[in-house]
Amino acid sequence: MVEVGNDRWTGVESDHPPMLGPGSPLIAVDSGHSNSNESFDATELIFPRGDRFQPIDSLSTISESFCSFDRTQALSFARSPAPAVSRP
Repeated sequence: MVEVGNDRWTGVESDHPPMLGPGSPLIAVDSGHSNSNESFDATELIFPRGDRFQPIDSLSTISESFCSFDRTQALSFARSPAPAVSRP
């Protein structure tokens, strides 16, 4: 068991997370809450390593909605291969 939620509403982003490598899914846990015209979200990125969960990063976004405009921050991330290691 691991506690990764940090706000009022918490859930896992996908039933089929992308794989970082063999047996290592990227798990995105979303937590957030809303006020009258604002919403606050935090996303915790974790992956299993052995018999433990390893944190990768925590990202926060905010959205606002008023009579004349909406402003929304959206989270986007992608996998990329690790750089090659050169040995002398």
